[in-house]
Formats: sequence, C-alpha cells, structure tokens
Amino acid sequence: MTPQDAALLASLTGFTPGPWRVRPDPEHGMPTLSLSSGGYDIATLWHGYLAADSDAALIAAAPDLHRIATEQAVENALLREALERAAFVLAVMPDIALRVGLAGTSKWDEIAGGPDLFGALDQANAALQVQP
Repeated sequence: MTPQDAALLASLTGFTPGPWRVRPDPEHGMPTLSLSSGGYDIATLWHGYLAADSDAALIAAAPDLHRIATEQAVENALLREALERAAFVLAVMPDIALRVGLAGTSKWDEIAGGPDLFGALDQANAALQVQP
C-alpha cells in the first residue's frame, strides 16, 4: 500500500456506518433513489440520467468497500512482513548449512525444500519488489 493509499483510508472516518440501502423515494415528484441507514436518509439521487441506479448502488456499497480495502491492506502488510522474514531465512540457510555440515547432503535438501533454495529466494525477493 502506498503512503497515499494509507492516508486516504485513514482519513475515511466518521461516516454513517453501513449497511446503506437504496430505496425508491416517490415523495419528491420525480424519480429518485434515497440511500438510507438505520431508518435515516443519507443522500438522495434524482433520476436525471441513465446511470443513477448504478451510481446509487456504488455509493451504497461504500461502507463495505471501505471495510474490504482496510482488511486487505492489513492482510497485505502481514503477508509482506512474512515474505520478508522468509526471504531472510532463505538467504541465511546456505551459510547455516555449511557451518553445521549439512551442505550438499540429502538431509539439507529435505530441510531446504529441495536443491533449488536459491530459486525460492529469487522468487521471494521478486515478490517483494512488486509495488502493492
């Protein structure tokens, strides 16, 4: 997550909690859609254009989309942290194997997950280079 994305998520506080619902509102004398939560109207959209229903649905999804984005940001940070730890372990394993006399043995292959330890390290490092 970029610092700008984190700042945006952090700034989104104090809004009316969901779920928000879209409901027809015939009281205004023109086709309208009202967004409501807990029996209170949050916003009203007048049907002056074709995308009003879709716009209302997107707006109504905002609390859930905020929750999903926040949960995904936390999960992404945890996964990156785990991947960084794994990359470190993979990087030091050959040195440890040499020091304890396991390098080049079948036991080493079993511990390291096969002879392609450096391939696994390269994959971990490549994944860490991907910008979230």
